[in-house]
Formats: sequence, structure tokens, C-alpha cells
Amino acid sequence: MGELCEHSVHSHVCGNIRVGPGPIPWFFTSELFDSATRGKAAAVSASSNWIANWLVGLTFLPINNLIHQFAFLMFTFFTFVFILFTWKFVPETKGRTPTAIRKELTVMKKRVF
Repeated sequence: MGELCEHSVHSHVCGNIRVGPGPIPWFFTSELFDSATRGKAAAVSASSNWIANWLVGLTFLPINNLIHQFAFLMFTFFTFVFILFTWKFVPETKGRTPTAIRKELTVMKKRVF
């Protein structure tokens, strides 16, 4: 039974976290920020990631006790909203310098706000 549990945890980490959105805060900062601000940006990014994980862990059981099997619908909704946000506001970074990305974000900020 112990080997089955170990295999299940390993499969979850390899299949979901590595492939899914879990590592995004850890590598995205290196593409958006230059070396002078990268450390601070990584700290904010990692802290935000851990706070979000903590909030999900903190709120899941009370929500599950209220709406039972539909508790995942709320988290699905938020995931959908975050996917739309990423699609709309996060620029493509492949093959671009941090300066060019920052310039695009500045132009986008002026358009949105």
C-alpha cells in the first residue's frame, strides 16, 4: 500500500504540477524582468503563489461543507477567469528581451487604465 501511495504522489507531481500552471511563477519572472529587479520580482511572485495555495487550502473544506460536490465549480470559475486574464494581458515572451516586453506592458497599461 505504501508503494501505491508513493507512486500516486509522484504521478501527481510529475503529471500535474510540472505540466500545469504550478511552476509558472518560478520561471516567468526571469523572462519579464532584467537582472537588476529579478530577485525582488521572484520574491513577490513566489510569495503570491504560496499565498494563493494557502488560500485554496484554507477555504476548500468550508466551501466543500457548504456546497458539497460543487465546491470545485468555484475554483473552476476562478481558473477560467485567470486563464482569460493571462490570454488578454500577459504578453508572449519567446525570443524577446525584457526591455521589449516591459515596453509592451507599459503601452498595455496605458490602454487598460
